[in-house]
Amino acid sequence: MDELKKNNEESEINDSQDTHKNSRSCKTFTTIKNIALSVLIYAVFYIMVMAINSDAFRTIDIPGTVWVILGVLVTILYIVVIMIMVTIIAKLKMKWWTELIFAAISLIGLILINPQFLTFYVLWKNNVPLNTIISEMSFVEVTLSQQLLIPLFLIFSGTFFGVLLKRIIREVNLVFPVAIVVSLIDIWGVYFGFVDKVAESAPGVITGMASAETVVAQPAPPEAISHLPAPVQTLAAITPPETIGIGDFIFLAFFMALAVNYSMSIRKSVIGMTIGVFLASLVFVLFHNISYLPGLPFIAGGFILANLKEWKKLTKDEWVMTAVISGVIIVGIIISAIMSRS
Repeated sequence: MDELKKNNEESEINDSQDTHKNSRSCKTFTTIKNIALSVLIYAVFYIMVMAINSDAFRTIDIPGTVWVILGVLVTILYIVVIMIMVTIIAKLKMKWWTELIFAAISLIGLILINPQFLTFYVLWKNNVPLNTIISEMSFVEVTLSQQLLIPLFLIFSGTFFGVLLKRIIREVNLVFPVAIVVSLIDIWGVYFGFVDKVAESAPGVITGMASAETVVAQPAPPEAISHLPAPVQTLAAITPPETIGIGDFIFLAFFMALAVNYSMSIRKSVIGMTIGVFLASLVFVLFHNISYLPGLPFIAGGFILANLKEWKKLTKDEWVMTAVISGVIIVGIIISAIMSRS
């Protein structure tokens, strides 16, 4: 009897171990499958953009209004593709170290593929002044394959780091204050911080190293839309925001992962942030003198508005804390603006 009981216990242990192994194998397969699906979605979109950008397509006699519609649709599709990729990865159930490994692999891939990083290393190793290095990096050319892979690795790097970053938020009530604060910090960084300093000396470094502009469709040919009303011509210039960068991908994934973690509406979050990024594209078109635009206010704004009911749960102390921290940052932005003009 005891021997039979012992055999049953051993059988149960073996079954449990087999189930655990199968579950782990299933999770691994799901992770690889979803990442591969993200790559496929991106590749299909990129091929379509390359076809639109080709000389053969752009010489076709297409009515100006069609070019306008095409430009708007490509911009929306670009944002939707990014959101699909981000959502697929954000919904994966991974250990923190797995997320870190994927983030590191993506970042290393980005560094190895982007020739600007190699240029920086070579010049820095030869003791070339930093200002000269930054200037030289603006003129580095990229091949067709690099145009395809750089934005892909950029998106993956930002997305996996964003998913990893979600772990610092231990309760849902912190999401709203964090969204407000990072948006204000982004405004300061773009107009008065590091991005502003680099952009003044070498704007190509920002668009080449930290943004996904190589996958952007070209605007409509001027001759095809010259007869259209001025407002429509302005709309025809819309393209995905060229300077959407790794920081934006980090926080797109960050907010999406939080929506998954805290059972917020994924659909509403996707729609909200998609509208936010699209509005950023419109701002670029409407205000031609803007070289760089902080993306986080649009991304965070879309996320916050999409989940308004969640923020009603904030306590009075949490509202006060958010207001105080935001006020301090706003004062810092105002001071930076005054100092930059003096």
